[in-house]
Amino acid sequence: MLRIACIALSVLSAAACRSKPVYLNRDVRTVAVLPPFNHDLDIEASRKMRHHVEHAVGAHGYAVHSPAAVDDLYRRKNFTLPEEISQYRASEVAKDLGADAILTTDIERWGSRMELLGSSVGIEATFTLYDGKTDEVLWKAEGSGVEHRTVLDVESGIEAAAALVFENAEAYCSKCCNDGFRTLPLAGYDPEHKPAP
Repeated sequence: MLRIACIALSVLSAAACRSKPVYLNRDVRTVAVLPPFNHDLDIEASRKMRHHVEHAVGAHGYAVHSPAAVDDLYRRKNFTLPEEISQYRASEVAKDLGADAILTTDIERWGSRMELLGSSVGIEATFTLYDGKTDEVLWKAEGSGVEHRTVLDVESGIEAAAALVFENAEAYCSKCCNDGFRTLPLAGYDPEHKPAP
């Protein structure tokens, strides 16, 4: 009997320790994910990263605004680079698109780098969610999907250099997004604290 009581207490303790989901607690349902701003040299980084970011936003319960509508806005404004949208406030962009919020991505690192005692490959980015009415930053996080290799990890320096040339950093997009978006609050309101209509 004592053993059953201990097991029951353990199960209840484990359930109590589980983290409770965190909600945004704002009227933000639709998010326009802008093409990532690329601060690295790979000109394809923005295009390759975008769908990973859209997927991560959708996985948190937000409706991702049509990427085609976002692309159309860029065409209407004659933008050739994602960064050109920065001349407008988030509220202006959100109003034009009919979105509740805007999400930007700043790619700080993309690809391979030689280091003192080896190499590293991966992606680092900063993600920012802006309120589409007030321009307030609702959430901001950094994500990293980087793998470090020492000289001892490969048979020779030539092999290390060859691995860097052919390494595809796109494989690290999901890791970077998973790391960055792990703190994004869920869409909507906490069911226990929903405001009165």
